[in-house]
Amino acid sequence: MKQSSKHNITAFILAGGLSLRFGEDKALYRYRGKPLIAWPLDQLKPYFDKLFIIAKDESTYHHLGFPILEDQLPYQTPLAGIYTGLKCSSTDWNFFMGCDMPFLTLNVIETLIHALPDSHQPTKIIVPRTPQGLEPIAAIYHKSLADVIINEQDTISSLKGFIRSQNCKIIDFKSSKPFTNVNTREQLPHPD
Repeated sequence: MKQSSKHNITAFILAGGLSLRFGEDKALYRYRGKPLIAWPLDQLKPYFDKLFIIAKDESTYHHLGFPILEDQLPYQTPLAGIYTGLKCSSTDWNFFMGCDMPFLTLNVIETLIHALPDSHQPTKIIVPRTPQGLEPIAAIYHKSLADVIINEQDTISSLKGFIRSQNCKIIDFKSSKPFTNVNTREQLPHPD
């Protein structure tokens, strides 16, 4: 049985950013023969029964063959995408990652899933922490946080600030490499 089926978790790829530093839609930038967004999709597809892309415009990623949710909030922030996923999810626990994270491994995801609390604990977020700090774009969020986000959206200053204000469990990792968000072409290793 897949671990995600056992725990009934939905996975979401966040693809609603502007890619300003990259200079073009980085999700569709071809890296080693396929779009950058295909790396996390290929990684998650065999592991999660429910896998969605969250984007500002459904038509941009329709050709990839995955279900797409359009952002329900007008903001260009990861929190807007997380809200959309949580609001539309049919599962209590939901894994989110950026479309620009080609180095995240299933070992990291499994470590986060194994940290899920039992029903008696108040934890609402499982978030990695590396020497670089919290990694909120590769974390697990509880569906109930959708209501918190919509009710407090005017007072939330940052995703990391939001996480710190909630009951979260922090999982430490020694390396920040798996959590790299590719913001420039220089962050991608040259093809072999």
